[in-house]
Amino acid sequence: MDISRDHFIAHFSITFDVQCLRHWPKRSREPPYHIATSLHQWIGISSGHVPLKVHEFHELVEPVIDELHRCTPKGMRPCSRDVAGRVYDALSAAGVEVTIRPPLHSHSTPSQ
Repeated sequence: MDISRDHFIAHFSITFDVQCLRHWPKRSREPPYHIATSLHQWIGISSGHVPLKVHEFHELVEPVIDELHRCTPKGMRPCSRDVAGRVYDALSAAGVEVTIRPPLHSHSTPSQ
């Protein structure tokens, strides 16, 4: 991937925490696979681009959600930085190129 793991984590972990992981059920016996759809959507909303359809992304991220569900203590949610790192690793291992668009610039008049 063109972006580093650290850059991916720094860019997406807060969004994952606020927008996606709040939907992680704390007492579920089954892995919350619906989180994969949320992660995919919020990567796009957060200036990122994943060249995969939701179902393709889901297939890559499902093992990540399984592992997080298994290792996260009951009554807790996984750490967003850990989630972002594992998602990056899964995408990178599959050869998926995630890109981040440059920030939008404000509309202002040039200085004279």
